[in-house]
Amino acid sequence: MGPFLGAIVAAAAATVALTGPAPRAPVGAAATLGAVAMALALVLLARGGGHANVRRRRAAGRPAAQVHPLERLLDLVGYFVLLNATAWPDVVRTWVPIGGLDALVAFTPYLAAASARVDATWPFDPRAQAGTWTRRQAFLFQARVLLVPTAPFFVVHAFSAWADGVPELRAATVAYEGLGVLSTVFGLLVVSALTPVFLRLLVGGRPLKDPTLLGDFRAFLARVRFRIPWLLRVETDGRIMNAVYVGLAAPLRAVLMTDAILGRLDRTEANAVFAHEVGHGVKRHLPLFVAFVAAIVVGGHAFAEDLSRATGAVGDAFAAAAGRPALASTLALTLESAVVVVAFFGGMWFLFGYVSRRLETEADLFAADAMGDAETFVRALEGVAASAGPAALRDGFRHFGVPRRVEIVRAAALDPAVRARWDRTFRRIRLAVFGVLLFSAARLALRLPEDLAEGRVRYQAAMLELLAPPPDAEGRRAVDVAAAERALDAMRPSLDDPRGRREAAERGTAVLMQLFDAALREGAFDRARELLRRAETTWRSDDAYGEFNRVHAAAQLAALEGDAETFRARAAADREALPALESRVRRERRGPPDPASLLETRQEIAFLAALAGVAPPRFDPEAFAASQVLASLAGENDVPQESAAEAWAKLPQDAAWRRVALERRAPALLGRGLEEAWRARASVEGNGAAR
Repeated sequence: MGPFLGAIVAAAAATVALTGPAPRAPVGAAATLGAVAMALALVLLARGGGHANVRRRRAAGRPAAQVHPLERLLDLVGYFVLLNATAWPDVVRTWVPIGGLDALVAFTPYLAAASARVDATWPFDPRAQAGTWTRRQAFLFQARVLLVPTAPFFVVHAFSAWADGVPELRAATVAYEGLGVLSTVFGLLVVSALTPVFLRLLVGGRPLKDPTLLGDFRAFLARVRFRIPWLLRVETDGRIMNAVYVGLAAPLRAVLMTDAILGRLDRTEANAVFAHEVGHGVKRHLPLFVAFVAAIVVGGHAFAEDLSRATGAVGDAFAAAAGRPALASTLALTLESAVVVVAFFGGMWFLFGYVSRRLETEADLFAADAMGDAETFVRALEGVAASAGPAALRDGFRHFGVPRRVEIVRAAALDPAVRARWDRTFRRIRLAVFGVLLFSAARLALRLPEDLAEGRVRYQAAMLELLAPPPDAEGRRAVDVAAAERALDAMRPSLDDPRGRREAAERGTAVLMQLFDAALREGAFDRARELLRRAETTWRSDDAYGEFNRVHAAAQLAALEGDAETFRARAAADREALPALESRVRRERRGPPDPASLLETRQEIAFLAALAGVAPPRFDPEAFAASQVLASLAGENDVPQESAAEAWAKLPQDAAWRRVALERRAPALLGRGLEEAWRARASVEGNGAAR
């Protein structure tokens, strides 16, 4: 793994870890100290590993100033542990609540660890001994170099954080999947176009001053009719021999050449290197790379449902064979995650390995043609290898070694059939990349009418969610009745559109049940009955959550007004409804319910069961194991038998209907029974606080 690829993967992981809602409360001191200690340990272990690697290489008589790819992989694994096994993302979001900057701070441990490994080689690096930089200057330069390919991630993350702060924009991207994809691709294009600016700022590129080389380069550009405004020299204290072409937009195209490559190569060799870099621009390699990444983004969205269905079928089959149907969703999610990881790293290997090496060959062949003599270019390549050292002779991840490059250039110059085969390879790469991109875009386009129809409903629902009052300390959210009514009015036209009817019905039922819950809490029981009747007109049989909410609402109303037998039947049905919902959601691969709402609903069902005198409900703790929503309920498979007073005392005391139900169904408990229950609850909470 090269340094740039490791940094790109780490930056992407940092931005993903910081995506989503911020923590409701600051992270505790213990969790903060643990995360910071893990971050420091990552850096110290990298530095210690770097020193150990230097000792091993020196003992074996090999160059000590090299970092092995496995060392970079270890740093990456350690960084993933930091992001996923500690509170580091929440610590960063608590202390750095600024989009973009938070991702950069979260990325800092990996940046420091990767730079520390290089710093460990400093005393044994012959380039350091010949140069004038201090160790600190070299360390900071290494860190800046690693920021070059990662800065775009932080810029995009900053823009996304800003957009999330605008309710209309956030609701639009949530509602319209295609809009989210387009915004991602657009951001990719903008950031790629601005890469020359990032590169110049981070590595300190200065205009090339050598009049001889400057004249040669400009004459070559005129001959091949290609414009590159920025011809830059980068000072590296003679440590790095490299040249790079960047730029999608003509005004921002640039070729950067390091001081080492300009100082060690003669005029012919420098011209050959420049011709090779120009070849990347003339052959439009950067747009091809951007198209490849865009194909991954668009394809990921276009075929996500197909992947979910396929892994779901496999998970069901394995779970059935094992006799554990509740594990189906866990198996499916595990398989889906494995496929995504393999596809991502496989795509990166294909892009930066197979494709990159062949595009470098195309740039070589262009340079040999443009210079007018393949042997002149070959001699220049051999001179570059002599100056660069043994590393240039071996095949690398992104480049073939110089001997093979020389062989290819000579063979293509002598045999037109060889050149034709290479040209066919280049065309096939382009056809494959743009073919996948167009096919994925077509797949999304086929869903566009339905997405637009459903998107209107999702937009109203998202606005309702975003503009609702914030959750309280227990994670429950008050209902904005006026906003809910406006959302219902906006959804009604979609009930007549076949393409948006299902989304409108499900969202409409969900909003009506939110209003129903609010009415019960306020004691507006007549309004609650009317809202339930309205929900019956929008409910669909394939709406899993709507079906559960209807059963639960009927049990709630029966506790207030039904006869004993009716209430008992409704409470028994309610007792079975949540496990049935869990099973159906698992079977249909739907998203799990909100954890805070689920916990309250579980205890509410237990309360109704206690009031009706039916057996307490049983719950399946594996039902949402894949998403870890019920992780906090481990060991609570059975709700213990308890009195209605005990069940009532465990619920938030802001719902009028619960006290009315208790008064009607168990009035004797309103005296000493409730006092004992409250005293027991206060004692438990007090002991917990004291601990």
